[in-house]
Amino acid sequence: MLFKPTCESILGLMWELPIRSPLGEGQRADAPVYYVEQTDSTMDDARRLVQRGAPSGTVVTADYQRTGRGRRAGRSWHSLPRESLMFTLMLHRPAEPVTRSFVMAAALCRLLEREAGLHAEVKWPNDVLVGGRKVSGILADHENEWLYLGVGLNVHQTAFPEGLAAPATSIAIETASGDARPEPGRYDRDRLLVGLLSSYLQCQADWHRRISQRLWMRGAEVSVSVPYGTPITGRLVGVAEDGCLLIDAGEVHRLAAGEVSLTRGCHE
Repeated sequence: MLFKPTCESILGLMWELPIRSPLGEGQRADAPVYYVEQTDSTMDDARRLVQRGAPSGTVVTADYQRTGRGRRAGRSWHSLPRESLMFTLMLHRPAEPVTRSFVMAAALCRLLEREAGLHAEVKWPNDVLVGGRKVSGILADHENEWLYLGVGLNVHQTAFPEGLAAPATSIAIETASGDARPEPGRYDRDRLLVGLLSSYLQCQADWHRRISQRLWMRGAEVSVSVPYGTPITGRLVGVAEDGCLLIDAGEVHRLAAGEVSLTRGCHE
């Protein structure tokens, strides 16, 4: 990544990039994008930036996160330096904050299609898949009128370690031709970030239509494990406009949290 060598560092080794986020508010239509080579978590950096007065729409991105985490407790985002696009977007009092992660998921699908010709699907509530394998994950934290959207997108990986919670893939793997090795330098992460933020802006108004078209397992029999309850098995109907998952198990259930998985015996 390139950054302005003349800018002052903030929060230690953090720099302002010569690219802008188009998600600013008020008189400023854009917001800064900060870069740090290594960090514990861009989520933590984002909170520090907010405390120092960063405007809504600000982004912090990193080459490597030492303690990047997933949505579920105990899960983390594993990536070697410079292999993934990893960032946190900060939004102040966004409209319908619960659905903003779906806007980001729709934006990721749009980006993958436009930049890499890939057909992506959204696994409710926070994963983006290509060919049934996870290429991106989204983490949303809401705190003190601020929404923090953390995103990890696999870009340059050519292989993944064993023991991952779910099969994974990357843009490089999915765009390799035949037996040829992927091209690690083909996709510039700065350009992908700018394209993704622009796609987020474009998807805000019609995220529900886009998610409905790209919903993984829509119409199929699924099992949804729910916190402190019995798993619900039924046909995946879709996603409501408030982000709830709709499952038809004789009657339609609205689920606000859970983990979608295939029902035993429903696949060959």
